[in-house]
Amino acid sequence: MLASCATLEPDHIPVYGEVWTVSTEDIRAAFAAARAGDPKNRTARIYNVKVHNRDEIYVAFGNDGLGDEGPEAQVKRIRGKWHYIETWRVVVTS
Repeated sequence: MLASCATLEPDHIPVYGEVWTVSTEDIRAAFAAARAGDPKNRTARIYNVKVHNRDEIYVAFGNDGLGDEGPEAQVKRIRGKWHYIETWRVVVTS
């Protein structure tokens, strides 16, 4: 298994997964789609990015104190454009 990590400059945002399958422009377009898709993401700090494949990216936003992790937005490339799909939050109880 091969794991990769890069850093998106100048923002110093860690990018994980299949980073070689997307361009910097793709990642920035995914950011824009994630921010536009959910009002809560519009001003949140981006914590990291996980490239699932060339057509699917997960954008993790910084922890806002409501749970163990901040929200994560899924964006997909559909007919050449990045679209927001959904945002979820992992909450650990017990």
